[in-house]
Amino acid sequence: MIEFIEPSKPFKPFRLRFWNRTYGSEFPSFEFSRIKEFYDAGKMKYPSIDGYVKRIDDHHFLILPTLYTPFQLLCTCAEGVALPPENAYVNVEGRRRWAQLQKIAEREYTGEKEIIVEKWSFSSPEWLNQIKPNMSFKEFKEEMFTRILNIDPLVQDFIASQVISCPKFENFIGGLNVCTYDATQKAFAPTVIKEIRRIVPRDIRKAHLIKTPFGQVPLTYKYCLVPIDADKPISQNVAKVMMNRTAPFRYDEVSLCLGSKRNMPKTLEEPPCRLSDFPTTLNEEVDIAKKRVDPSLEAFKYMQIQHFIAPVILNATDVISKVHDEITKLQDRYDISPQLLASFRILDASYYGKPQSVLRLALANARTENKKKMSDDNLSYALEMFKKNFDNNYEVWHDLFPKAVMPLSTRVLLKLSPDERKIIKTIEKLQSTEKRCVKIDEISANVPHLKRRLLEELIEDLKIRRGLVIEELPKCYKVISFE
Repeated sequence: MIEFIEPSKPFKPFRLRFWNRTYGSEFPSFEFSRIKEFYDAGKMKYPSIDGYVKRIDDHHFLILPTLYTPFQLLCTCAEGVALPPENAYVNVEGRRRWAQLQKIAEREYTGEKEIIVEKWSFSSPEWLNQIKPNMSFKEFKEEMFTRILNIDPLVQDFIASQVISCPKFENFIGGLNVCTYDATQKAFAPTVIKEIRRIVPRDIRKAHLIKTPFGQVPLTYKYCLVPIDADKPISQNVAKVMMNRTAPFRYDEVSLCLGSKRNMPKTLEEPPCRLSDFPTTLNEEVDIAKKRVDPSLEAFKYMQIQHFIAPVILNATDVISKVHDEITKLQDRYDISPQLLASFRILDASYYGKPQSVLRLALANARTENKKKMSDDNLSYALEMFKKNFDNNYEVWHDLFPKAVMPLSTRVLLKLSPDERKIIKTIEKLQSTEKRCVKIDEISANVPHLKRRLLEELIEDLKIRRGLVIEELPKCYKVISFE
């Protein structure tokens, strides 16, 4: 007897989907419990349930377990009941009935159950305080880089921290931007970045539409990770996000993951290098394991859990000033040009530059430790990471760093316009009063012949193009010392 054996099918890893999760194993335990609460409430004749409001029209809304869970109950306000605010967390009480019931056959009907809301009240999501990670950050990195061998722990932490991200603070969106160059000579950086897709589904940054009998409701996840080819020109929109972090985005947190096949930037001025929080290099020992693996559901859930943890910083301005002082010391240590301290350079010491990058990494670190508030230990960790990465960059990219130059008064001032020289001298004079920096209102009062808009344009030019002025705090400047 001849027995035919069917050849095995080639391995094909399943694809993670965020908006179309269908199995309990794809949901963190707290979210699965919330879905069960909603499922049970949906079967009650007189339900009472807490959740988030997503408005449909003037009389109808959805209530969701979380703002990012597409499992909902349809609600209609009874006569005299006001519509609750968008995204509010409320408790609703009412009675259940069929909405838009239609006969489609002799004994078949189609429709959707709705809750006639007789009253609602603001509530508090106490379950947020009970969220606990399902693994450690170390275990998460092991899962994430299971196919990436010999990767430097520093680079590993940077890339993993992008996935964990950091919460928004003050007027800034959250997230981390990392540009990875490649010292392997094998162009592995793009492959390493693709491994993130084992943890971060492609559809996570797309809007999800919930259809109801009364209209559609879009849902957007709070976090977005965008892979970018650093060897191609960066778009204006991407550059804007990297520069000011206040672009009008529908996301609370945006991480840009830039990868280059080159072993170093062409210059320190190229946008992927100078605009990213941490330009770094994939070490030459890195190798890629040939094994094929499915996405890690546990790491996927860990990412989701971390995004619900939102450590705060009590005074970002004080922390950024502290980091500013640490960064300015590096210029002397390496005997490199002080101009590298100006806006959007590799040691940018301004309020919007590397001090904020360090703060973001510290917040991400606090998130991995499940903290409600960022601590000094988290800041120390982030500063140490920044300095160690700069050590590596300086060693590998040594020829790209300009050396210390002649004092400002003998070399640069002669190339400035009379108005620019006046601004420089004004800031220097006001700095002599032992202020950390000089507010633009004070500068304006001392150069009354310059209109405010022109003054701001000249300062921006001195800051960004010429590298002579630092914006240490918002609209507060000081001249870089060239002595």
